[in-house]
Amino acid sequence: MARCGWPRATRGRGGGDGRDRLELSLPSGRHYIVPLTTGRNMVVAGNTAEVELVDPVSGLTGDRLGDQARLAWEWPAGATDVVVRWAGGEQCFARHVYVDQGVTIAIGPAETRIEVRARYPHRDGLLAASPVTTTVPARGVAVDYRIRRGARGARGRGRGRRWRRTIEFISERATQLPAIVIVQATTTYRPGDPSEGETLQRVEPQPVTPEQPVTVPVSAHRVPGWLACFPDPADPDADTVLLFPPPDDEMRLP
Repeated sequence: MARCGWPRATRGRGGGDGRDRLELSLPSGRHYIVPLTTGRNMVVAGNTAEVELVDPVSGLTGDRLGDQARLAWEWPAGATDVVVRWAGGEQCFARHVYVDQGVTIAIGPAETRIEVRARYPHRDGLLAASPVTTTVPARGVAVDYRIRRGARGARGRGRGRRWRRTIEFISERATQLPAIVIVQATTTYRPGDPSEGETLQRVEPQPVTPEQPVTVPVSAHRVPGWLACFPDPADPDADTVLLFPPPDDEMRLP
């Protein structure tokens, strides 16, 4: 739709090349811009420029899923597809793909700024709206833990030996392991939170690398159930790692 009227403008700025620049704030739609120079007794009109503006996406969100980001937004009326850009990647998604499958992109572990630009059909090709951005925070360092039967340094063949374990924490890269709580639970399912079991031991914060994992001997109570580890909720650095559990058969007691 063509619009008439006076657009909002900021103060003109010299461009250093003998020309002045004026920044305009225009709503979406088709506009015809005519520069006017006024004198004491006359007005001189310059060349008319046609400007067509379209609506960007709104409500853009990005949720991290491991090393991927799940994106969501509100589609503006008339937009047929979007271009998604981020450091090291670019993809185009049609509206029907978004509706049927959603949009998930691989971004890696680092903090990532994502740009989404809606596109519209136009007589001269696709017309792109202004970009909308969101930032997905970095994820924690991945740390796997394994539970081995027996405890390193333990002696004897008594009945208590079957309740001893060695827990090994293996990091994807060098990092500071936050405080970890080792929990024993008697639930029918493996615990998903420290509150679902009894804390047997607290592992103090310490460095860990792929070449030098952290190993901890544990003696469990002689009660069938589960052995599990969690970052200590009381540690302010608890969310700096993602702690991945071993298979269920390693976690089961005895």
